[in-house]
Amino acid sequence: MRALQIFFRFVLQVQGAIVEGARIDREERAVVVRVRRHGNAIPCCCIHPEVQLTGELTKIRVRWRHLDIIKTMTYLEADIYEGRCPICDGRRHEHVPWAEARARHTKIFDRHVASLAQVADKSAAARMFKIDWRTVSRMVRSVVDEFLPDILGFIRWPGSNNARAEEPTHE
Repeated sequence: MRALQIFFRFVLQVQGAIVEGARIDREERAVVVRVRRHGNAIPCCCIHPEVQLTGELTKIRVRWRHLDIIKTMTYLEADIYEGRCPICDGRRHEHVPWAEARARHTKIFDRHVASLAQVADKSAAARMFKIDWRTVSRMVRSVVDEFLPDILGFIRWPGSNNARAEEPTHE
């Protein structure tokens, strides 16, 4: 079992995850890799990662789609906490380093889909990764929002979904 854990840790390349095991789900024709966060990780809000979840923490099992292994769909599965975020004032999942807030796929999966969508149309990317083309659009938007402000020196205004150029100061 130790060799299998080392294999999956090497193949998955997922930051912040400890591989516990894997199984084949014959109904979905998929590999499900069981992961967990580090033992000293504090459950924080997925939207506000700097804020710790409060209230009654309940464990829930969540799956994220990952890159295929040998033409077989692969999922990461983990038990994470759900609690109350004082800023959002609602129930939120715990922040995990391998996925964006509210996403059901890993960041690596997002980036691969977006890179294919850069050179091919959305339908081709959707067929290759076996996802809906609307999902491709959301993934591309997510990746662009993540990287574009850093590349072009844009800033993100609070409460806004779009990036605006920073006004030059004339002194």
